[in-house]
Amino acid sequence: MTQSNSPKPNSSEPHPLLRIADLERKVALLEQRLDKLESQNKILVETSPTKAIISEKTKTEQESKLFEIIKVETRITETNDSWSKVSWKLVLRSFADAPLGFGATIEFLDNDGFIVDSAFQSEVLLPDQNEQIFTGYYLLDASLIVGVASIQAKVRLS
Repeated sequence: MTQSNSPKPNSSEPHPLLRIADLERKVALLEQRLDKLESQNKILVETSPTKAIISEKTKTEQESKLFEIIKVETRITETNDSWSKVSWKLVLRSFADAPLGFGATIEFLDNDGFIVDSAFQSEVLLPDQNEQIFTGYYLLDASLIVGVASIQAKVRLS
């Protein structure tokens, strides 16, 4: 008699397909973080809901900025034992004379400001001389949501 390697119905181990999907998601997140680190020099503005993280600039630099982050907000819209669905809203204002393409990252931070997890939105278009709201959602693992204390957004030109 041979034994099956599949999990038993009462096993606390997740199904192998769920584990593979979770690993694939984590690999994708790591690739996004690596891309973000490699393009750090392209980041123009970072902000959190309570404080701007913008380095002091001369008046000429501030006058020539292309866009600014007005605000970023999140809300938990659904939750279960495995994950929480976190909806996000990002408001941007363009000062440019042409539409801007960019990628945005919504970061979920712990009490010490370390990134717990992040959601990336690519290929977003911001019309010229305009303010626009961008929305999306992210499924955050149930084990991570309890460690989230704040959020911030990072936007970089494509």
